[in-house]
Amino acid sequence: MGYFIEILLWLAAALLAAVVVFVPHYFAHAYAAYKCGDYMPKAYGRVTLNPMKHFDVLGFIMLALVGFGWGKPLEVNPSNFRHYKRGLVTYGIAGMITNFVVAIFCYALYALVVAYMKSSYLEYFLYTLFLLMYSRSMYFFVINLLPFPPLDGYIVVEAATKPWNKFREFCAKYGQTIFLVLIIECFACRILSEFLPVINYANILGYIGYFATDYVGWPIMKLWSLVIPI
Repeated sequence: MGYFIEILLWLAAALLAAVVVFVPHYFAHAYAAYKCGDYMPKAYGRVTLNPMKHFDVLGFIMLALVGFGWGKPLEVNPSNFRHYKRGLVTYGIAGMITNFVVAIFCYALYALVVAYMKSSYLEYFLYTLFLLMYSRSMYFFVINLLPFPPLDGYIVVEAATKPWNKFREFCAKYGQTIFLVLIIECFACRILSEFLPVINYANILGYIGYFATDYVGWPIMKLWSLVIPI
């Protein structure tokens, strides 16, 4: 019975964590584009923290259950930006920065649960919730640095290069295919690892997730360890 309750609590925590990862990310993109001069996000109702405006059902379920997903595409016209390149960079990095800030606060909450809560189902739920919020926010932050469309890193590449730049042309032409292959490879590794654990060593997106939480996130963990004894 206890194991069944823990599964339900984990699922509830994963769903809530997906909301916290997705909604601020897409809201930040929409708000940044709106403030830079593009009224399309406002017209489509995306400058809001209402989760229903940002969810793609499949992408949300994927993020909740396996840690990788996506939201509803944001309609943006960069030609409306008052300062094209500055606006494009601001719009491109807004979601990533927001995820990083969310991760900072979520790790603090996780540390407080570890340090001060006694063993209970509530502790397990909050421990899982804040840990998933932290780890998936950091993963979203780092994965979006990749210069492959439709990730945010490609938006920054667009702002920093000319249309005929070779690297930009390569990313535009092959980036989506490369990213799709990485996603398929990640899922294949997860499935096959049940029968052949060594296959996990080939999980490239898995390495990126580990790098995001344990290396890029190290300053966050170190900072809060100085304040909260865990």
